[in-house]
Amino acid sequence: MAVFNLRMFRSICFWLSQIAFFQCKKLKEVEVYDGLKEIGQRAFYFTALEMINLPQSVTSLGNNAFEGCQQLKFVISHATTVPAIGSDAFDNNFKTGRKLMYPASADYSSWVSYFDTSSVLP
Repeated sequence: MAVFNLRMFRSICFWLSQIAFFQCKKLKEVEVYDGLKEIGQRAFYFTALEMINLPQSVTSLGNNAFEGCQQLKFVISHATTVPAIGSDAFDNNFKTGRKLMYPASADYSSWVSYFDTSSVLP
């Protein structure tokens, strides 16, 4: 079975449209560079993502952006201004074992209900 990895190039992609990778069930890894600002509704809906590393430039996640991502276990956000988060951006049905890491200077309290554990970045 093929596993797909996606590398987004610097300064080219500022916004991921709605349903950009909708049901790409073999998409396991995404490398996102600083410059991406918005992740649209259902952008990664039902993908096989295991981890996402969000750059400091991300300002918002759309509704259901990561819904159905059963394998998503690590979300690392580098944004010191907490990105706005749409309803059900992460699927609570699969939050067991999912960890959020974020900068110590930011208040991610609006995000923590979607995660089993959370901690500040070293």
